[in-house]
Amino acid sequence: MKGKKCLKKIFVIESILLLIIPLSLADFGNKSDFTEKHVNTTTTTDYFENSVILIIGKCNIVKGPLVWIFGLYIPFFKKSFLIRASGEEGEQLNVFIRGNHSAGYIDNENILVEFNRAKGILFWGKKSIITDSSRIFVICKAENIYVTTYD
Repeated sequence: MKGKKCLKKIFVIESILLLIIPLSLADFGNKSDFTEKHVNTTTTTDYFENSVILIIGKCNIVKGPLVWIFGLYIPFFKKSFLIRASGEEGEQLNVFIRGNHSAGYIDNENILVEFNRAKGILFWGKKSIITDSSRIFVICKAENIYVTTYD
């Protein structure tokens, strides 16, 4: 029981540090370089069960429930979400997962994250009337998480 409390405290501290420490955005050159590098696309999909997921970054595609209040969504019932950064300008996601096994996907421009039966806090700037940005912040506990990266 104490081990779970300790892990939760560590995860909260890590989350706060990630919000405080600015993440540097790498410059990957122009679009022609990008398309040349990804002619032979390979995909890798990882699966996680009953895990906590933290997502910070920018993306243009988020699919899930329709009703967001000021860009914020806090589900009362477990919901499913799909978050995708597809390599467009300015898109970049940092995904951290803690559960049976942990994983981190840092500065990914081509990533698809699907999580099912999730409860937590989600903020996406595209759904906000206060700001017009593609920033996203997610911290949820989900039963099933699929992370697909495109190389």
